[in-house]
Amino acid sequence: MVAGTAWRSVSGRRSGLLMAAGLGLGMMAFGTYLSVRPMRAPGVSVPRARAHQGTMVVGLAATGWWRRSPPLPLRAPWNGTLNWLPHAGQRAMVGHGQSLCSVVPPFFKLSLGAAYESWKAAQAAVTVAKRQLAMQRTPAEANLQSARQAWLAAADAVQQRYTRVLRARAGLKTVRAASEAPTFRWALGTDLRQATRAWDHARAELAAAVSRYHTAGRFLAVGPVLAVYRTSVVQDLATARAAKDTWDILRQRDQPLQSPAQGRLRITVPSSSFVTAGQTLGVVEPKRTPVLPWKGFVTASLASRVHAGERIVWHGRTVGKVRYVTRTIVRYRGHPGVWFYGQEEGTLRPKMANLPQPLEIVTRRLVKVVLIPRTAYFHRHGQGGVYLHAGRRWIFHPVSLIAVEASQAAVDGPPRGSLVALKATSRG
Repeated sequence: MVAGTAWRSVSGRRSGLLMAAGLGLGMMAFGTYLSVRPMRAPGVSVPRARAHQGTMVVGLAATGWWRRSPPLPLRAPWNGTLNWLPHAGQRAMVGHGQSLCSVVPPFFKLSLGAAYESWKAAQAAVTVAKRQLAMQRTPAEANLQSARQAWLAAADAVQQRYTRVLRARAGLKTVRAASEAPTFRWALGTDLRQATRAWDHARAELAAAVSRYHTAGRFLAVGPVLAVYRTSVVQDLATARAAKDTWDILRQRDQPLQSPAQGRLRITVPSSSFVTAGQTLGVVEPKRTPVLPWKGFVTASLASRVHAGERIVWHGRTVGKVRYVTRTIVRYRGHPGVWFYGQEEGTLRPKMANLPQPLEIVTRRLVKVVLIPRTAYFHRHGQGGVYLHAGRRWIFHPVSLIAVEASQAAVDGPPRGSLVALKATSRG
């Protein structure tokens, strides 16, 4: 009896396992049947569209703005009264180098007139000094010629006196040598005295000639007549140059300030105001843009997909091209990412500069691919595909998804012209 009870428990357990296995296999088969069985067309209740061949532009979202060159300030070069020229109005377009305003220092006209009169007086003094120098040039040159001749004569006299000294010294040496002999000492006493006197006289004449030579040289070097007038001319010329420099400096202050670049003028200080040196009078917003006017930001997850040469699209139109992408991770509005810079292409640009705009960077261009609406792609049992229309039924057909962009998807699978369902809710 015990053995029968055990047999019944084992048999019941085995039958339960078999029933569970059969139920699982049945459910799997039913799921497979549902995945591959045709659907009955529910008439017009199922939205549908046709797959077609076309081109898809694949891009990624970015944030960027069109940059404008920084404004260039206009500063007062000195203290004075500011006067804007008539054409330099608020928000007026000005050209590079165009006159804009003038800053007139206090008592400027009086100072300018006095500097001009001083310069003219110094010029007149220079003219008078040059005329006097010209009048004295002829006699001074004659005196200088006489001094040169006297100097040359003195030099010749020095040479002659030096020759006599040499001769007298040689004669004295000869007499002294002969007087040392005991036989002739008594007969040469008179000759020795005469040779000594000749030696002393020759040396005195040489000293006098050398003195006359140096005196003539000093007179020749000084040029006493012309030197005075030359000094006067030099001094008057220095005075005239200083007066001219002062007048030029004041004339520069009378010149108006010019625009540093072509752009729009924005005035911050009105006319007839007294300004101090270094005060900002206004700014010029340059019309010319930077070399790379487009600057943008992409998140760190998309940074590796952005490369140089890819197009920058704004509102569906190409406005630039990426030139380089930074590799340093930064944070913008709380999100990590990188900066990219691009050159300008075309004439389309935002009206407001430095204002963030939604941009798109085109990374790929798919040509001759099958395009379907984005809502026509379904996931069923872990597999992607579309529902194709076959007769009065809809059949699930697996396809490979290539790319998704906006409202379209590029797939590899159904032939072009196939009718695909947009929703899979009404199946038979």
